[in-house]
Amino acid sequence: MKNPVRNLVAIMAANPTATAEARVAVLALAKAKDPEGAGEDAVGRIVFTVEWEPAFKELKELSTKFKETTFILYGEAFAKQHWISKAVYLGGKATEENTFSRIDGENFRQLYQEIFGEAYAASK
Repeated sequence: MKNPVRNLVAIMAANPTATAEARVAVLALAKAKDPEGAGEDAVGRIVFTVEWEPAFKELKELSTKFKETTFILYGEAFAKQHWISKAVYLGGKATEENTFSRIDGENFRQLYQEIFGEAYAASK
């Protein structure tokens, strides 16, 4: 891929059955987008890579189907394009959408920590 974007999706709902059903739907999306690379990371987020743009539209659509489930989409194009993003969807609506690059200071560092589980080191 020329412009890969890694997607990391966390799924939360009060009802464990709803969480499980939404997880199956996101895994199907991930495997359709990235048949060889889709999987889970160490903290249970569904991970897959797409070209150019995170799966904003697809996750928003899934959130209309699973109305009581919160989908948190992290988009990470840091390796080549130096930006990271976070979008939170609930009931078909975005409750948060942010994209940051290194010039965004503390906002960038906080989201970097959330995605990677470690502090950003400027020397990276």
